Amino acid sequence: MHSVPRPALILGAAGLLPTLAALVAVLVGDTDVARFGFVAGAYYGITILSFLGGAWWGIAASRAPARTLAVWLSLSVVPSLVGALAGIFLSPVSVFLLGLAFLASLLMDRALSRRDLAPPWWMALRLPLSIGMALLHIALGLFGPAVNGPGFGL
Repeated sequence: MHSVPRPALILGAAGLLPTLAALVAVLVGDTDVARFGFVAGAYYGITILSFLGGAWWGIAASRAPARTLAVWLSLSVVPSLVGALAGIFLSPVSVFLLGLAFLASLLMDRALSRRDLAPPWWMALRLPLSIGMALLHIALGLFGPAVNGPGFGL
């Protein structure tokens, strides 16, 4: 494994904190705080999943061969589409599935690494971050309150 650059490691690890805070709100907050934590954690996860797809796009755009570029770029938009569906149908189930999407994202990370498109330290960063986001969102899905009202859980 290659050493992850310190800024990427620190900022990446800090990126887990909002979801951790959301889970704490769900677990120990009153009904309103738990609902707010759940919704905030869900939409933060959607944002991060989309951000990850953007990172894949940037990696592909800068390093993929022309003959495979369309495939890599197409795969790079999948996280945003998954996130959009999770937000449109926001519920504990969709957030649980969002957690599984973070686990599945490791397949793309691995593919980019195996083809020497991603930086050599990419998997050393992505593995703990994706597993962390996955576990936090799975827990949010398992313990999160139902979200009823306009725009939630159609």
